[in-house]
Amino acid sequence: MSWSTTGRNQRAEATAGLIVSVSLHTADPGAAGTDNEVSGSGYARQAPSWGSASNGVVNLSAALAYTGPASTTAAHAGLWGTGPTFLGSVARTGGDAQFNAEGEYNITSMAIDAQGNIS
Repeated sequence: MSWSTTGRNQRAEATAGLIVSVSLHTADPGAAGTDNEVSGSGYARQAPSWGSASNGVVNLSAALAYTGPASTTAAHAGLWGTGPTFLGSVARTGGDAQFNAEGEYNITSMAIDAQGNIS
């Protein structure tokens, strides 16, 4: 038996619900999630807001807006649960490549599917 659309939507939303904040990293965050995290210039992890899942995929409902050191590359996003507990990471392949000259960086899209894959 395969999952119904309702079941896939619930799984995607449950996974998204575990993520309470998203960090930015200049390179792989490592097993503990703390390696290469951006710091300085007002940088702070951001709390995501998720929309309702559709066809087994849930997307951000609003951009994550960061401030940080100008021209710093953000190569990975770290995903954090309560505690904080490091849940995993995803390479940043779309959108902003680095903080702009004003020290702004935005993640405008992030999706989680029913299998827990993040893009």
